[in-house]
Amino acid sequence: MNIEAYTYSILSSVLGILIVFIALIVLSVMMVVLKRAFDRNKVKAESAEQDKPKDGMVVQKEEELDWLTAAVTAYMVLEQEASGAPSAENWNPGGDERIDPWVSTPVLRTHV
Repeated sequence: MNIEAYTYSILSSVLGILIVFIALIVLSVMMVVLKRAFDRNKVKAESAEQDKPKDGMVVQKEEELDWLTAAVTAYMVLEQEASGAPSAENWNPGGDERIDPWVSTPVLRTHV
């Protein structure tokens, strides 16, 4: 390998690395700016003032909906137990086991 090709490959690698780091720095600065622009505490304070209940209005808090999370979790556990444990066996559409359904032409399996 001659010295010119080696120098070109090193310069290309360094330039690529610099471009990536500059892009990451730009993205990091953008995230900081957006975080400061859309501060959640300010948004929550403003929305809390707007979301005050009016006369006769009933408001549910998140703590009151914990039973819903428990119910959904229990349902999902029961469904998983009913359908059986997860398996690593491949799916076979049924029928003749000598034919590989994933290939367009039938292939006989030699290792049965």
